[in-house]
Amino acid sequence: MSGLVIHQSNHVESLAEALVNELSIYNRDPLTPVTIVVQSRGMERWLSIELAQRMGLIANARFPFPNTILNEIFSAIIPDAAQSNLFGGESLTFRAIKTLQDCLDEEAFAPLKEYISKSDDDLRRFQLCQKIAGMYDQLATFRPEQIRAWDQGNFDSWHGSLWHRLFDDAERQTHRPALFHQFTEQIKALQGPLTGIPAKLFIFGISTLPKLHLEVL
Repeated sequence: MSGLVIHQSNHVESLAEALVNELSIYNRDPLTPVTIVVQSRGMERWLSIELAQRMGLIANARFPFPNTILNEIFSAIIPDAAQSNLFGGESLTFRAIKTLQDCLDEEAFAPLKEYISKSDDDLRRFQLCQKIAGMYDQLATFRPEQIRAWDQGNFDSWHGSLWHRLFDDAERQTHRPALFHQFTEQIKALQGPLTGIPAKLFIFGISTLPKLHLEVL
């Protein structure tokens, strides 16, 4: 049977029981790992122990985070897909520091220049760019359409202008919103069965997921 099955409960123990029931009827090759998506390593440890106690044994199970399974799906559907580490928090922070130095005299960046000038200190600049990197990371997950618009040069504030200057055209094809766009185009044209991803996914104990993740799943 294909499709989506949802088990709801306020008690994580009840969800664990439902997962045990699902696993008991999941006919798979013993050499094929069970993929259970979780939100934290703490949940992974708790669930591993809980399943072992309820089932007697839990072997060949993996517990990726949502972003990990998203990247695996992208890689399976998009030829040569590879998410760049340029968009990680630390890399993005230091790239923003370097790029911002050349922008501060422009009118659009006046608010940032005023903020930095209040204290001519590298720590203040670093903390500002750290916040900016965090903002971009959140937008890439929750507002991918905004990032795509900035990639194409559609912006009227320093937020979009700075983002557009941070990367070249090739780099812009490797972040999550760009991969999501490529994924939606590829999946429409896909013929035949999906390969390279688990035949069945279990998503455990995650009460909310960003729209981007839900659409991919």
